[in-house]
Amino acid sequence: HHPDVAIGECIDTIGDSDLHKPGLRTFAYKNTTLGTRLPGYGLEYWDYSKMPETNTTKMYPLWRPVDFRNADGGARYGELPIDGQTGYHFHNFFDSIDILRTKYKTYGHSVGDADFKPVAKFHHDLDRGVRCIMGRPDDDIRPAFPYNRGGFEGIEGRRPIIFEHESYRNARNREIKEMIEADEKKFKKDD
Repeated sequence: HHPDVAIGECIDTIGDSDLHKPGLRTFAYKNTTLGTRLPGYGLEYWDYSKMPETNTTKMYPLWRPVDFRNADGGARYGELPIDGQTGYHFHNFFDSIDILRTKYKTYGHSVGDADFKPVAKFHHDLDRGVRCIMGRPDDDIRPAFPYNRGGFEGIEGRRPIIFEHESYRNARNREIKEMIEADEKKFKKDD
């Protein structure tokens, strides 16, 4: 059981936070609660036993992205052959390097010194992404999954439909490249 679709009134920053009091979460940062819900506050989809009651009912907390990702249940369906994909799962959207930096300072696997180094130093996946966007080789790190040397056109099988639009794909690539260049300049990247 987990919501595949949720109406806006159930989602954090959209729904009524006076009616749906926040459930306690695993940790707090800058006057907000982050992380997964604690037992009794919706960690298990059926257990809201510690949530405060209103005049008429016991209400659940509003859903945040982490709640959707951590909800139990569902099923995965694959395309044959078994190694094919049926879709793409995008998450951890960010509008700027600063927002990405905050994510890595405060979320589940936090990087305590995120304010003092370029994003490529946060995690090997980010390093690979930076190398890809910047056109840098990855041969020195011997990744388990080497780059697709054919670029977007070399992707076999389905591709995210928005990236079929070359002008959008190129504009987004330039935008991210500029963000990375500014971030590396700020931290005087060592090659």
